[in-house]
Amino acid sequence: MQFFEVFEGLSVGTELQKLFGEAVVERVVASRSHRLIKIHIKHRRLLFYRDIRMMEYQLKKQLFLSTPDEVSLIPVFSLPESYTPEKLFPVYLESMVEELKGESVLEASILEHAKWRFEGNTLHLSCEDNFVIKQKTGELRERLQYMLNDRCGLLVSVVYDYYKPEKKEKEEPVFFSPRQVVAAAAKESKSLPGKAEERGAQAPGMQDR
Repeated sequence: MQFFEVFEGLSVGTELQKLFGEAVVERVVASRSHRLIKIHIKHRRLLFYRDIRMMEYQLKKQLFLSTPDEVSLIPVFSLPESYTPEKLFPVYLESMVEELKGESVLEASILEHAKWRFEGNTLHLSCEDNFVIKQKTGELRERLQYMLNDRCGLLVSVVYDYYKPEKKEKEEPVFFSPRQVVAAAAKESKSLPGKAEERGAQAPGMQDR
């Protein structure tokens, strides 16, 4: 059934109405153990994460406020064949980063800052070679393949190209002789206004002696 036929009493703005007007609700699953209502939908166009979150909020607020269960929309996209992996990825990248932030800020940061390229259906992500990043790349690969393959109907594999971070040049220490240090300290003391006033106040007394 169409989305707004299933949720007939739902009232949303014009933008959300247009975005979800063609969505089809395939099933609704309530999990008591996880306190979660999963709404599986299918759409012929991409829905971005921020729009999905807005609709989840409206559903909870208007229709499921009396239950402690959270509402989660599970989308599947039936996209035109013109959406190749290389064309889809830059369009969907920002949305995927936003979604990842809800699961792992580090994984979101890795994807956001990685350089990417495609070789056929293989996505190459170029990342810095360090222990912390390598701990997360396995989980990030699984999430990306779920988003691109299970959700968008593609056949993408994800591989990582690691690079060594550039070494920062260390600043050479500057050494001063004792005479230079004393001269610099004397010059600094003369420039202080309190010192000048003090010398001016002592001048008459010194003449009396």
